[in-house]
Amino acid sequence: IGDKVLEIVGQTLAENFRADGLAGRIGGDEFCAFACAREGCECFEERAESVISEVKERTYNLLKIEATMSVGTAKVQSGGVSYLKLFLNADQKMYGSKRSQQNEQQDVYERQAVSV
Repeated sequence: IGDKVLEIVGQTLAENFRADGLAGRIGGDEFCAFACAREGCECFEERAESVISEVKERTYNLLKIEATMSVGTAKVQSGGVSYLKLFLNADQKMYGSKRSQQNEQQDVYERQAVSV
């Protein structure tokens, strides 16, 4: 099932970044996407949310599982920032997102345990 989930993530990213960007798997279960922000930087967060929603929907419809994703975004208004700096900023945000999801899942578990 894991390979199918990775395939779904890769396809969804490719579809969402085909017109103005580049997306690909960088190893394990990690992917990276780059895009040029002609519409403004706000579009990256919206696009990330769209990818998450599409992946969740596709994995449920095709595999009958609920998938979660942690995403980090980094943006630069103009040149002067290296790929590595952008990547590390996005990676740091992604791990923050992952910690937040774990906390939210723990909160849900604790509420369910208390309400029983």
